Formats: sequence, C-alpha cells, structure tokens
Amino acid sequence: MSDQPFFSVIIPSHNGSKYIRNALDSCAEQTFRDFEIIVICDDCTDDTEEIAKSYGARTRNVNFHHEGPTRNVGIDISRGK
Repeated sequence: MSDQPFFSVIIPSHNGSKYIRNALDSCAEQTFRDFEIIVICDDCTDDTEEIAKSYGARTRNVNFHHEGPTRNVGIDISRGK
C-alpha cells in the first residue's frame, strides 16, 4: 500500500466487537487493494480496538457518543485521495 491510499474506509463503532470482524472481513475480501481502514472507537469498553488492530486497521479512541463527530475524526486522520 502506498503512503497515500486511493481511498479511506472509515468505520465508527461503539462496542461493536460483535460486528467489527464482519465489516473488516468484507473490506479484506475486496479485489481493489489501494485503501486504508480506520476504525474510530467511540468510548469502546470491549475489544473492538484490539480486533481492528489485528486486521491492520488504524484506530483511534474518542469519547463523543455521537456518530457524526466520531466519523469526522476518521475523516480528519484519513490519508485517502
């Protein structure tokens, strides 16, 4: 993967360990590979962040309790064109 991926996949989550593997597996199954995955954990107290890191996703833990600002953090740190 280049320093600047073609696009960024941003996944906001709050205690989504039950579902995050499915989302990350779906990304991994794509044939197009020039992308980055960013998981923004909104005050996660489960193992969502650890699961995301095991897939090689960049993670950030925030405390907004609202999807909009959480997603915006992902946009701010994304490197996609």
